[in-house]
Amino acid sequence: MLIILKLQKRNLTIREFKESDIELKLKWINDPENNFFLHYNIPLNSEDTFKWYENKDNTIRLDCVIEYDNNRVGLIGLLNINKTDCKAEFYITIGEHNYKNKGIATSSSILILEYAFKKLGINKVYLNVDFDNEPAIRLYEKLGFEKEGHFKEDIFRKSDNQLIDRCRYAIMRQEFLKNYRRFN
Repeated sequence: MLIILKLQKRNLTIREFKESDIELKLKWINDPENNFFLHYNIPLNSEDTFKWYENKDNTIRLDCVIEYDNNRVGLIGLLNINKTDCKAEFYITIGEHNYKNKGIATSSSILILEYAFKKLGINKVYLNVDFDNEPAIRLYEKLGFEKEGHFKEDIFRKSDNQLIDRCRYAIMRQEFLKNYRRFN
């Protein structure tokens, strides 16, 4: 499944991640203000990120860049795309600080969810989030994601050196499409 993607709505574009986006990804992910809740092997380095880009399996993942007014501002995508079980894992990071809290994450998420449900035929989009990542949880709940589980001491968070709880959220195709009009 090779996906060629460019989604647009007003001054927002979601397009496939390109090799030329690697340096910005490194900047965003290595920024301590962005990576507290991220579970990467920080710091990312150029060599490993280029290897990741060359070797990533585009049949099971969709990595995109969020552009707002023609400025690259973040990353969004779907991982573990499973056509048999009709599900995929969602992720998003707004990397540019001056573009946070402007509704870009919400609008971008709606576009990628619409693509997942309408074009890819996915039935369920899920994610895992740190229990204390309140801004992300507010976004997910606003979009209609529902909490499916709470996992105690589920992952080691390097940013504060402790095992932390994580929550699993998901949204079903039927629920998203039922509420889709309120997003437009």
